[in-house]
Amino acid sequence: MKRPNSEYGLALTELTTLCAIALAGGAGHREALTWSANRATNPRLEDYALLATSVDDGMPLDAACQLAIADSTEPRFQEFVTKLELSARLGTSLQQQLANFRATLHGEYLIEFRALALKAETRMLFPQVLITLPLSILFALFPSIQMLQGANL
Repeated sequence: MKRPNSEYGLALTELTTLCAIALAGGAGHREALTWSANRATNPRLEDYALLATSVDDGMPLDAACQLAIADSTEPRFQEFVTKLELSARLGTSLQQQLANFRATLHGEYLIEFRALALKAETRMLFPQVLITLPLSILFALFPSIQMLQGANL
């Protein structure tokens, strides 16, 4: 079975969870960003690592976020960075937004994964129908055909 395209979303879900944990622990936006990037296990998020490195090197958070949004082609990452930037600029809480975003990303992944599983199931059904059904009919009709041939002799 082919892997879902939203695997990036699953990796971003992990980082979003880590960032939310750091924020819940009292870390600021910059600290939460670098802490979650250092603890992430998925190598697919180069954009996130680049953003964390820029912030860690002393670039202002809003400038690093704008740069990350401009450089990235992934809309889910752009949405995450936009949430981070707006929360830092306006001074609002990010925990609930990240929880909702994480649930959305995880839901998208599950939907795509289930759709791929259903396609695989449907493909597996064709050999069963094409091989098993004719054999079943043959075994059901063969004794009757033999009896009819024996009665005609």
